[in-house]
Amino acid sequence: MAKKQKRRPGRPAHTPEEKAQKTRFSVVLPAELNELLQQSAIENDTKRNAEIITRLEASYTQPLFQADFGDTETFALCRIIGRMIHHYKIFEGDILWDDPAALGEMKEAISALLDAFGPDGGVPAPTLDETSGQRRARSSLTGLYRMKQHGRDPEDTSADAIALEETLEELGKLADKLAPKE
Repeated sequence: MAKKQKRRPGRPAHTPEEKAQKTRFSVVLPAELNELLQQSAIENDTKRNAEIITRLEASYTQPLFQADFGDTETFALCRIIGRMIHHYKIFEGDILWDDPAALGEMKEAISALLDAFGPDGGVPAPTLDETSGQRRARSSLTGLYRMKQHGRDPEDTSADAIALEETLEELGKLADKLAPKE
C-alpha cells in the first residue's frame, strides 16, 4: 500500500491557472527600505510580499490626490499653486523664500487664485493698479480658461500643456468658475 503523504502546513498549492497569473520578480532593496517594508508588514499583520504587492497596487490604482489631498479639486488647486511657484523660480531664481518682496508677491498670487474659485469666482479683469502677484494669478487662470474654452492644441504635446489639461479635468465643477469677470 502506498504511503499517504502528509500535507505540509502553509498555504495550499497553487492551481496551474493561478501559477500562470503570477510572475516571480527579484529586486535588490536598500537595507533601510527593506526594514521599513518588514515593519509595515508586521504592523499590518501580513507577510512582506503581501505588503509589497498592496503598496505597488495602490501606487497604480489610488490617485495621488486621494492619499494626500482628499479630493480632486483640492489637488488641482494645489497643483496650480505649485506650478505658479515653479514658474516663478524659473524666471526669478531661488529668491522666493529669502526675499520678503518675492514672497509677498507669491502670497498675493495665491490669494488671487483662491479668490477666483471662491463664491464670486472668475478670472479677474486686468487693472492698472494690479500687483505683480495678481498678474501672475490672472495669467495662470487665463491659461486654464482658454484651455477650457478651446481644448488643448493636439500639436502641443509639451508637459505644460498636458499638465494644464489634466488640472482642468481635476478641477471638475470648480472649472465652471473660470469665466472672466467684467
